[in-house]
Amino acid sequence: MSIISAIVLWGSSWIAVSAIARTAVAARHGPFLVVPLLPLPWFVRAPYPVRIVLAFAIAYLFLGAVDFAAGKRPVTFAGRLWYVMAFGALIDSMTLVSVHRYFDRDSARRIAIAVCAAGLGVVGWIAASALPAILRIPTRLTAAAALILVAAELNNSIVGLVSAAFSVRFAVVHADPYRSHTISEFWSRRWNRLGARWFRQHVFLPLRARSVAVALFTLFGLSAAIHVYLIASVVPAKWMAMWAAFFLSQPLLIMAERRMRVQRWPPYAARVWTFTILIALLPLALTPLIAALGLAL
Repeated sequence: MSIISAIVLWGSSWIAVSAIARTAVAARHGPFLVVPLLPLPWFVRAPYPVRIVLAFAIAYLFLGAVDFAAGKRPVTFAGRLWYVMAFGALIDSMTLVSVHRYFDRDSARRIAIAVCAAGLGVVGWIAASALPAILRIPTRLTAAAALILVAAELNNSIVGLVSAAFSVRFAVVHADPYRSHTISEFWSRRWNRLGARWFRQHVFLPLRARSVAVALFTLFGLSAAIHVYLIASVVPAKWMAMWAAFFLSQPLLIMAERRMRVQRWPPYAARVWTFTILIALLPLALTPLIAALGLAL
């Protein structure tokens, strides 16, 4: 199948999902319209990055369709179309508020700082190639973690800068993840709050009354499945297993840190705990991605 055909299929489903969500009863059928699209990345003749982007588009259409089915949907057809596109760009269009048009100096400053930090991260990654493995891997993991946090900051700041120029404002999606004092805080309050809201609403809250542990493991299990789907068409099974392991380890760590009462530790010690653990596990998430690009730690 050509990528053009796949885009047409996706676009048709996007329009259909947005159209039928006009009523609550019809909206419940939206997710079922997206399910037949799930195998598309395996059948499209396109480079790996294009197939991954297609998987992202299908996944975000499904997440949006579930939101519509659960009652979180804009009133207008155009609003629902925009909701899905904004979701894929990590923008919660339902949080839009009108403001006076202005130049967001703070966002511009943050973009400049983030670009400089990204440059340092890339330099650190490249320079690490001259180090022995015992130093190269930790250096590259630290550089990769920094680049991921920089990407989150760039997303926030670019959205803030552009939206201010168009007289609107959206809620931030990444709330300074580097300030996290626990792994639980990182995932629930600071990293991708749009995704966290989706999982909390559709998975955690419905299951919490039965068991917090069940809700937590189900949440991260579904998160692992979705993330594996994004790369499943372009990487071997062993890389998929590694990425799944990264997410499936998170509920164990969250339960462990609650027993250790990490939230009561001094702030510095709590942050060291949080980012030491996350960086130590980063190869599980990073290796599949860089392998698809032909790179290595």
